[in-house]
Amino acid sequence: YPSTPSPFVALGGNGDERQRREVWDLRDGKRVGGLIGRLDLNRPLALSPDGKYLVGHANKVPRVTAIWSTTDGKLVGEIEDGKNIPDVIDFAGPSRVVIATTHAKEFHVWDFQTGADAVQFQAPENYARESVALSPGRRYIAFATDRNGGRLWVYDLTDGSLAGETELPRNGKPFGLNCKGLAFSPDGRELAGVFERAFDGWHILVWDLANGKLVADHLGTGNDPFGKKRFYEGRPLQWLPDQTGWLVFDEAVVERQSGQRVWSLPFDRDKGMEESSRKIIDADRALVVVKAGNRKTLRTVPLLKEKMQAAIGLAKSGGKAIDALLPPLKAADRAAAKRIAAPSGAVAWSAKADPGTSGKPLSKTPIRLRVRDNEVDKVLFSNPDVAQAALQIIPGGKTFRPEASQEGAAPHSIERYDLVKGKLLGKFDVPAVSNLIAFSPDGTRVLLNDAKGRDRLDVMDTDGKHLVGWRPYDEDSGDDQAVLWADFLDADRVLTVNQKGTLVLWTIPDCKAVYVMTDACQGAPVLSPGRASLAAFGRDTLFMIDPATGAIQAGGAIPSTSTPNLAGLKAAAFRRDGQELAALVNGLIVRWNMATGQTLGDFPLPMTQASTLEYASPAFLLVDNKALVDLDHARIVWNYAGGTHAKGSPDGAHWFITAGVPASLAAIDLPEKKVATLVALAFDPKTKGLLGPGAKVTIQVVGNPPRNADLFRRSINDGLAARLGTLGASAADGQKVRLVASFREKDTGQTVQLREIGRGRGTKQIALRSLDGELSLNDDQGAPLTLGHVSSSMKTFGITHLPPGETDPEGFLRQQMWDHVRDQLSGALPIFAARGPGGPIILPGQTNLNTPGR
Repeated sequence: YPSTPSPFVALGGNGDERQRREVWDLRDGKRVGGLIGRLDLNRPLALSPDGKYLVGHANKVPRVTAIWSTTDGKLVGEIEDGKNIPDVIDFAGPSRVVIATTHAKEFHVWDFQTGADAVQFQAPENYARESVALSPGRRYIAFATDRNGGRLWVYDLTDGSLAGETELPRNGKPFGLNCKGLAFSPDGRELAGVFERAFDGWHILVWDLANGKLVADHLGTGNDPFGKKRFYEGRPLQWLPDQTGWLVFDEAVVERQSGQRVWSLPFDRDKGMEESSRKIIDADRALVVVKAGNRKTLRTVPLLKEKMQAAIGLAKSGGKAIDALLPPLKAADRAAAKRIAAPSGAVAWSAKADPGTSGKPLSKTPIRLRVRDNEVDKVLFSNPDVAQAALQIIPGGKTFRPEASQEGAAPHSIERYDLVKGKLLGKFDVPAVSNLIAFSPDGTRVLLNDAKGRDRLDVMDTDGKHLVGWRPYDEDSGDDQAVLWADFLDADRVLTVNQKGTLVLWTIPDCKAVYVMTDACQGAPVLSPGRASLAAFGRDTLFMIDPATGAIQAGGAIPSTSTPNLAGLKAAAFRRDGQELAALVNGLIVRWNMATGQTLGDFPLPMTQASTLEYASPAFLLVDNKALVDLDHARIVWNYAGGTHAKGSPDGAHWFITAGVPASLAAIDLPEKKVATLVALAFDPKTKGLLGPGAKVTIQVVGNPPRNADLFRRSINDGLAARLGTLGASAADGQKVRLVASFREKDTGQTVQLREIGRGRGTKQIALRSLDGELSLNDDQGAPLTLGHVSSSMKTFGITHLPPGETDPEGFLRQQMWDHVRDQLSGALPIFAARGPGGPIILPGQTNLNTPGR
């Protein structure tokens, strides 16, 4: 598209003789011209506002900027680029082009009809290429620089004079603004830009061009508040035709007055929508590229005009744009709420074990669903005596984009299943901007939050009727409006916590607060199985709270570790019988006896960033749905892969969605009988393992590293010896059992050419080699037991410069490869290995939940 308002578009290419590039008039949908066959026409490219000319860089000798007539397909003129390759090319008016190179800071305006270099000027500083923008009449050019906090510059292209400059706002921040795109308004009166500032966020700034004053500074909150910058070459910021806002990064529609993201253009892969330049034509339509097979089509897609305009209207009046897509809100009432302050220290323990309801015998046969596994976004459960599951289904499947819920996208659905009979109980739709976060204990209601701001909650009956929607935290909470955690206490009461740790109990549907407890917790709390206690974690204290009244049931210190950067609660879970609580906090797995409040022990866990815990059985924890931890021996003893995991369990088994078309809802008892047997065997003192607690092995390194062989062997020997120590084993010379780290290097038959950057520098062709590393145990009683295998290649490692004193790039790359394999292999040491009657016994092993029998 032309970089200023225009009804024309060019599409296609000129990469070979069969290709063609065509220009179309969007007003009547007619083709008005084009270029046929292979042309030396490269980026940056620009189409004139009248659609008559296309300009681009021609990479020949000498390099030139070429201007082609799209009316008759003829070359109109060529302009020598000189010594600098341009990265900005655009039209500066009738028969004029502006050519610029950011690192050289030069601007040239050429008349391509006469070949005259009409205007020359130089920018005072290096500027960002993506920041360059032209005014609608093509008289002015604007760009931003980031030196000394950043400045905005506007130049007159008719004579090269400076038309205006201003500092970018600093707002007391230590870092300046980084411009990602500028755009003049269609009427030429304002200039808007999208900027990013480190440790601050994204801004949209607007200046009045008549006086140069900043008239708006909108700070977006959350991750990617204005969408994501794309890899293709498009306009980062476009004004809407009626100037009520902008399309940012070809995705987010942002309202002009409030700066709210009010709409999104979806990248719907199931409908073939490509990540390519987009344009909103009017209030009803947008242009997108759709791909079907090898064919791409530029197509108009309808916008939900009424909802989009309602969202813009709400944003403009100070409301929340997302409310236009959801049922009416009810005002939250906290006037009569009891105010409770969290205790500051230890509290006598009065909490009790809370096992919850007894469950029904559930179906052991996987429940066959009606969707693919990637369409199931979440699985939640009712109380065990009700035995239901609620599944959130996203039509077409989840995408890689975290903001996949889009305004105007197809609604999601909630499906309910009977876990005893394995039957579908019902299904209803919810807006695509809503996420399922809780299922009531009696299976009659679901709790939803909005996927954008996460500050609104909605309750629906399981027959699809909307019951109520409200915002638990008011405007005075500022950034703490977002709901961090929410759950049902029962069908008529909901608990909420925000980022500040304010705990509130609400009655619904009247949305009245029963109590408000400030500073109740850091991170999300955890309800006991019977919902009679709420475990809340402070900075150094565990509190047990009666969720119905806010009364403090207990409080005690949390063990800590001196290891840095591990502070804070990561995850917590109650055992199904309510007798025990475990948490990953301060880098430790900590367990408490719920009857006495005493800690049952703590130990460090390598998975410090884990986000979920689940009791697989009284003696085992499942961490992040993948690592099985033996609590008695403080070890990861098994690993799991595959599956979309449910939250919680109605019967103590681990529930998950299996891969397949259609998928199934299945359960597995963890640890499986086979795994439990192996674990018991591994820690049985009578078991004569080759590797395990008390074992002594001789470390042997086989291979010839390209450099410092002795140092290399010593480093892997020391690393394995230290790892053995953590397992209760040790390294010693002359043992029957040998721990062998072997390395085998080979030529791949491939070569690569390295070129020294700079004029007159040389090139060097080197052979690419690969390296296999294997860790094994050998006792000469049979074939060695393979414990781990790592492969790498020199081509894995990029090289842009050699470290000081290094002169051999080939040797440097080889050593990088060897060091990488060594480091990876050192972590492959299991906790136990032995020869068993049925074959090798090695822990931890792995189960694929998509194929659990393997």
